Amino acid sequence: MHFGAGSPSATGISVSTSGAPAVLIEAGSTGRLADADLAAEDGPGIVVRAGAAPLLEGNRIETAGQAGLLYDGSSGRAVGNTITGAAASGIEVRGKSAPDLSGNRIEGAGQAGLFVHGGGRGQYQGNTIVGSRFSGIVVGAGAAPVLISNTVLDGAEHGILVLEGGTAALQGNRIEGNAGYGIAVAIGAEIERDGDVLAGNREPQIRTDVRVEPPAAAPDPLDEAAATE
Repeated sequence: MHFGAGSPSATGISVSTSGAPAVLIEAGSTGRLADADLAAEDGPGIVVRAGAAPLLEGNRIETAGQAGLLYDGSSGRAVGNTITGAAASGIEVRGKSAPDLSGNRIEGAGQAGLFVHGGGRGQYQGNTIVGSRFSGIVVGAGAAPVLISNTVLDGAEHGILVLEGGTAALQGNRIEGNAGYGIAVAIGAEIERDGDVLAGNREPQIRTDVRVEPPAAAPDPLDEAAATE
């Protein structure tokens, strides 16, 4: 399904694709997608392309062969969406994207629950990330997100990982039960913290000299991926 420029709206739809995004939101779109059931066997669930700023509200992405939701040079809001079973990161934000994400739930991502890199910015508040197979939240080189009151639970590696060249502002996040450090910061990364709660992580709660490779980013280019109408 394509969302073109302007303010298209869709509510309560079901879309299943193979080899393409379930929903492709083009430049100039400021529309609203709500209460949709989406699956993409070999591609990302939703792609928000450069110059788009949609509202994504209460959607369910149950299967994605890549990222569940990909912001690629875009903005907009995502509120109350559920992403389960993404083969790559649950949500990937890159290319100077600056979305506002709140109240989303990401379960069982094959890589990071949330991966912000490549100039990504934005505010991420009140999201829940559970059972990621990599670190729950990863901030890569060139990124500078603001992370407020998120819950990161039971990840296979660190709760929040900030890689070399990344910057993150953390406030009031709850980070529990992860297999690595609660917060892991690479040499050459920067964080600001205020009121985060770290408990029950396997390693000491914070480490500031880790050396970790980033998760894989979604493939480029996306121009060849055509969404199914």
